Amino acid sequence: MKKIILYLFLINAPQVFSQALVQDQLFGTNAESFSLPTGTTSETNVLFQYPDKKVVACGYTYDIGCNCFYNIMFRVDACGQIDSSFGVNGLVRHTFDQRNAGYGYTLLPNGKMIVVGMQSDGNSGSQQFPFIARYFYNGQPDTTFGDHGTRKISTIGPADLTSVYQLDTGKLLCTNGPLMMRFDSLGVLDPTFGNNGILIQSVPSPFNFYYQSNSVMRSDGKIISVSSVYTGVDNDKYVTQMCYDAEGLIDSSFGVNGFSIDYNFVVGSAPPRLILQSDDKVIAIRQNITETAIIIARYNTNGSLDTSFGSDGYLSLPSNRLVYVSNFNDDSFLVGVSQGGVPIQYFRVSANGIVDPSFTLNGSVYFQTMGNNGPSPQAGLAFGNNEIVMAGCNSGGNGSTAIAFTKFALTSGIATITQIDNTLNANLPEDQFTFQWYRDGVLVAGDTTAAITVFQNGEYRVVASNLAGCSSTDTITVLSTGGQTLRQASDVKIYPNPSTGYFQLKFNSEIKSGIISVIDISGKLILEKQFNHSSTLNVDLTSLSKGIYFLKINTDNGIQIHKIIIQ
Repeated sequence: MKKIILYLFLINAPQVFSQALVQDQLFGTNAESFSLPTGTTSETNVLFQYPDKKVVACGYTYDIGCNCFYNIMFRVDACGQIDSSFGVNGLVRHTFDQRNAGYGYTLLPNGKMIVVGMQSDGNSGSQQFPFIARYFYNGQPDTTFGDHGTRKISTIGPADLTSVYQLDTGKLLCTNGPLMMRFDSLGVLDPTFGNNGILIQSVPSPFNFYYQSNSVMRSDGKIISVSSVYTGVDNDKYVTQMCYDAEGLIDSSFGVNGFSIDYNFVVGSAPPRLILQSDDKVIAIRQNITETAIIIARYNTNGSLDTSFGSDGYLSLPSNRLVYVSNFNDDSFLVGVSQGGVPIQYFRVSANGIVDPSFTLNGSVYFQTMGNNGPSPQAGLAFGNNEIVMAGCNSGGNGSTAIAFTKFALTSGIATITQIDNTLNANLPEDQFTFQWYRDGVLVAGDTTAAITVFQNGEYRVVASNLAGCSSTDTITVLSTGGQTLRQASDVKIYPNPSTGYFQLKFNSEIKSGIISVIDISGKLILEKQFNHSSTLNVDLTSLSKGIYFLKINTDNGIQIHKIIIQ
C-alpha cells in the first residue's frame, strides 16, 4: 500500500485580533447598568470585586441643592444586575456630616468597605478635615467604627486623605503624600505611630509638596506616593515620588533620601494617575503643563526612570485631557483621552510602553458614553480573558448624575447556532463558556460542548454561560440531518488535538479519493483541498489564529466532521 503525505499550507489566513473588545451583552441591560441619581456632579475613583464576584464602584458626589458632599458606592452582581441588597437599589449615598467626599477606598476581606477623604460640618475650607469611615457589606455605616461609623481628625486641617491600606496587623494606614495616619481596626489613631498616630514627612528643601497625591503599595509593603513639588507659586511642578514603609520610615535607598523628582515631567497641581505593575515598577500618567499631550512614564523600584519603557522612559499621546486609566492582568493598560469635544479615544499600551494598533472597542478606538448622553468611563477593573468592567459618572445639572457600568470582553456573549451538515455550533469559545444542549425541550445528556453532531431532526436549543455564570440561549430547527451518510469517527484518528497547528489524520484504510475542508466557528470555509490514495494526511494550519475550527472529511464512504483546536 502506497502512503502519500499531504501538506496543506494556508497563505494570508485571516487573523483574530485578540485586542479587539466588544461590549458584553450578557452584562446588565444591553451591556450596561445604571444607578439612581447620585447628585449634581459625581466622581468614581475605583472599582472592586467581592469574593462573590459582585462589583462595586466607589467615589463621591456633590449636590448643589444642599451644598453637600456624599460618599457614594454602587454595586451590581457578576452579570451587571443591580444588587438590591446594597444600599437603596444598589446605591449607597451617605454623609456623616454636611460634607463627606470619599477619595480613597479599600475592600476588606470580610466584605466591609473602608473610605477616607474629606469631612466637614460646614462650607468653610478651614473646617475640612481628614476622615476615615467603615461600611458593612450591605452598605450601612458600621457604627462600631470610630464615632458612629466615622473618625474625623479635626487636629489636622484643612487637609484630606487620598488612600488607605489594611496592613497584615489589621491596622489601617492612610496617606496623602507626606501626610500619614495609622488607625487600629476600630478607627482609633494608633499612638505607636508618629505623633499619636499622625506623621508628616519632611519635604526636601527648597520644595513644597502638593497635598494631593496618588499612591500604590508594592509587594514588599512599601508605599510609593506620587504627587508634584514646586519651589514657588508660579514655578514648574515636577512629578515626584516618595517611598516609605508602614511605620512611616523613609526608604533612603529610593531616589535621594526617599524622594525622586522627575524634572522632565512637568505637570499641574493634580497628581498623576498610577499603575503598579507586577514587578513593582510604577507607571505615572498625566497631561503636561501646557495640556497638549498626555505623558506616560515608568519608574524602577529605586525611583529612577526606566529608559526601557516607550522612548527613553516616556510615551506621549496627543490630547488635552486625561479621562481614564486602567490596567489589564498582563501589565498592559488602557488610557482614555479626550480633546476638543471629540469622543474619548482609547489606547491599549503594552507593559513596555508600545501602543497596540489593533486595539478597538466595539470596532473603534472611540467610546464616549454609556447609554444616551450617559457617563464617560472614569475607572476600570480587569478580569481574566482580557475582560474589563468600566464605571463612570455623568456630570450635569438638576441632580441627574448617575453611576454606570459597562463590560467589554472578547465576545458579545450572545449564542448563535449555525448548522454545518450534521454539526450544530454555538459560535462561542469553549475556554470562556460552558454549554448545555436540548432537543425538543429535553436535556441532551453529555452534549456540553460548543459543537454537537445531530442524527435526528427536531428543535435544538443551547444555553451558553460565561465564567461569571451569565447565560444566553439560541434555538434552531433541524429539518434534515443531511442527505449523505454521516459516519462515526472510529475510522480516523486526528492527533495531536489540540495542537499548535500541525495535525495528522490517520485512516484505518487507504482513502481512494476525498476532500478535506477547514471551516471556522462562524461557518466560513477557510480551505478546501482534494486528496487521493492516502491513509495518512499531515495538515499544517499554523498560519491560522488560535481557536476552534472544524475539519470536514468527505469521501466515497460518507462525511465526517471533527472539531479541532489550535492553541
